[in-house]
Amino acid sequence: MQKAKEVVENVKREVYSHLKSGKVFGGFLRPLEHTGSVYEGLKVEKPNEFDIMIPIRLEGIWTPQASQVDGYYYIRGDDGSMSKFLEERQLSSNKIRHHFQSDVQKAINSIESGRTLRNYDLHLSTHGPAITITVGYDGWKKLSIDLVPALFLNGEYYVAKPHLQYQDEPLWRKSFSTKEKELIQRMDGQGDCRRAVLKIMKTIHLHNKQLQVLSSYHLKNILFHLSRKVQSGWSVDNLDERFKDFFKEIHYYARKRTLPNYFCEEINLFQGITERALSNLEDYCQNIIKKEKYETLLKI
Repeated sequence: MQKAKEVVENVKREVYSHLKSGKVFGGFLRPLEHTGSVYEGLKVEKPNEFDIMIPIRLEGIWTPQASQVDGYYYIRGDDGSMSKFLEERQLSSNKIRHHFQSDVQKAINSIESGRTLRNYDLHLSTHGPAITITVGYDGWKKLSIDLVPALFLNGEYYVAKPHLQYQDEPLWRKSFSTKEKELIQRMDGQGDCRRAVLKIMKTIHLHNKQLQVLSSYHLKNILFHLSRKVQSGWSVDNLDERFKDFFKEIHYYARKRTLPNYFCEEINLFQGITERALSNLEDYCQNIIKKEKYETLLKI
């Protein structure tokens, strides 16, 4: 893991240096935000995916305006420095993401033409809001760095993530990734087991087809909700009971057909999952809970 982190630091440093020297965003870039399971200490697989948010500090008067989709916003304003990215006074997430992609590609081209990182093989691709740099190193090893452009406005982050139903709309999704990392880092006192319970459940999730309708982000939010409901009894001695509580929470939200985002309860994280899939998940959990067959979950 140490070698992988060293590779990430080297690539990150060079790319960020190039972005900072850019004419459009260079003077507005804030320090990078490291997010995701590796930096939260929740990674249960080999650490080969690293998430980094690149925040742009907006100057002038900008206002987030709620859209027709919970969690997504229009960013309205008329600052001259961002005029090329405006669509009817709304900041275009697509235009900014595409410009960032171009800047990152230029950074990679510059790095490859130089001598600083000559032992690395760099390749650029896109997925959702992320601009992904795949890095080959030490012969056959690979890792990926997801760079996500974000706006920093009034203490909040908004990422350029397109919505599946509104691909052409200039929408920005509010991000809670820094708040999630802060909460995870302070949720366990000495001898507590919240993170251990989540890592066990994430490991089970990787090998359990019935649970794979959920994502690791669903599981993380379920832990947040459970931790708020059950505020004591999280010592390692209680790990077995809290694990059962966690599984019961999965059943609870599957039965409700809704999982609120911990930081914004208007957002249903189950949106997009079919009724049939949630019904199957409910039945699967109900069967295990009713027969108290929790040990079957641990047969990986």
